[in-house]
Amino acid sequence: MKSAFTMSVVAGAFAGSLNAGAPTNVTYDEPTFDRWMYPFNGTPGTRAFMPTFGALGFGGAFDERDGQVLLGFDTSEDIMSGLQKNRYRIISATVTCTIGQGNTHSFDPTLDDWQTFITQPDTDTGRPVILTGTGFRNDFTAATFGETGPYGGGTAGTRNAYAASFDDNGDLIDVSNNVTDGFNPLPFAMGMAESDLGVPLAAGDSVPLNAKYVFDVDVSNLDIECYLREGLEDGIISLSITSLTDATNPTLNDPTTLQGVTYPQWRSKEDPEVVFGLADAATLNLTVEVIDEVDFRPADVLPNGTVNIDDLLAVINAFGEACNCCPEDVNASGVINIDDLLDVINDFDT
Repeated sequence: MKSAFTMSVVAGAFAGSLNAGAPTNVTYDEPTFDRWMYPFNGTPGTRAFMPTFGALGFGGAFDERDGQVLLGFDTSEDIMSGLQKNRYRIISATVTCTIGQGNTHSFDPTLDDWQTFITQPDTDTGRPVILTGTGFRNDFTAATFGETGPYGGGTAGTRNAYAASFDDNGDLIDVSNNVTDGFNPLPFAMGMAESDLGVPLAAGDSVPLNAKYVFDVDVSNLDIECYLREGLEDGIISLSITSLTDATNPTLNDPTTLQGVTYPQWRSKEDPEVVFGLADAATLNLTVEVIDEVDFRPADVLPNGTVNIDDLLAVINAFGEACNCCPEDVNASGVINIDDLLDVINDFDT
C-alpha cells in the first residue's frame, strides 16, 4: 500500500500515526485489499479487472448485486487505531475508482427505485453505481478476510463479504438483494463519472476508457460517519462498489464494446497498467480530526464544556436505546445503559 500523508497542523503524533490535533488529510493511492466478489472468480485478489453487474430473476440462485468490488484501506499507519470511536471526527471521505474498459455502459448519476427493475419504467439511461460499506459473515472481519478469504455459499445472501448499508433503524444490512427485498439501499455515495482529464460526464454519456468514478461519501449521515469512525478504530476501512447493470452480452460484434461487455469494469491494483504506473487503482482521501485525550470528555453529552445535570438528563431520556456513535452512549458500547449514567455522574463538574 502506498500513501501520501499531509498535515495542515501537527498537534501530536505517535509512532508515525496521527494521535490527536487539527483536521488532517490522508490520501491512499491504492487499496490494501481489492477483490472482485463473484462466486465464479477463480483468481480472488489478483484479477486485473473487477466487473460490477446485476443478476435479476434467478430466484435466489445468485445475489442480485452479483459482481461486487471489495475495497479495504489499512489506515493504522497514518491514523492511530484503537481509540474510542467517538474520538474520531470524519470531515470528508472520497473514493475514486478507474474504468478499465471503455464505452461498455452509460453514466447514470441518480439512484433508480427498486421497482424500476420489476414493474415501473426506468426514465433515464443506464443504471447507477453506488458505494456502500461492507458486512462480513461467519466471524470474518475486514482484517481476517483480506482479499483472499473464502467467498462463502453460492446462493443469494451467503457470501462472506457483502455490500452493506443502513436501514431506517440504523442497522447495517446486506443490500445485495434489495429488489427482491423491496427497498432502496442507502448509498454511502453515488458514483459521479468524469473523463481521465477530470471533465464531468453528462447523464447518459458513454463512459470512456480510464474514466474515473468519484464517490463523495455522505459523512453528514450519522450512521455512515459512525461506520467510518469504527473503521478507523479497527485500523481498516472496508467499502463495496456495486451496480445492477444488466450482465447480458447482446452485442458481441459491436465495435463500441470489448467482447460484448455491457457493464463497468474496474481496475484493480494488480492490473498491469496500474503496476507500471500507466493507470490508477482505487483511491481513498480522508480528512479526519482526532480529539486529543486531554480534551475528550464523553460525559459532556450536549456538549457545552461542562458535565452537569443536563448531560445526565440527556442520558436518562435516551436510556435503553441502541445507537451508533450517539453522544448519549458515553462509553461507546452501542447501548445507552446504567454504565453511561455512572460515567456522567463520575465526571460531574463540582
